Amino acid sequence: MLELVNVKKKKSIYVPRKREGRPRFIVASIYNKKKQLVKTIRYTEIDTALPRLTYHAMRLEPGYTIQITHFLTGLWIGDIVVKVNGVLKSQFTWDDKGSNRH
Repeated sequence: MLELVNVKKKKSIYVPRKREGRPRFIVASIYNKKKQLVKTIRYTEIDTALPRLTYHAMRLEPGYTIQITHFLTGLWIGDIVVKVNGVLKSQFTWDDKGSNRH
């Protein structure tokens, strides 16, 4: 997506356009065992966020937590906790247990 821009009469260069993508309102915060923020990843849809976060969680050490929230509303969507032997424990707002969290 480059457009041609004339700088002088006989010279022209390619200038990349500004990228205008979709807003990324799903925020995933990764915390270590000491509850310190390690990384923040943003997604456009929950349908793409959950599979990718599961992929990332499988490569984390036990004790790490991924907290998923909505950027505009600030509401909690869910947690993914990495347990011993690579077991992932998840809790979301649409679960019966997760609805009583907040």
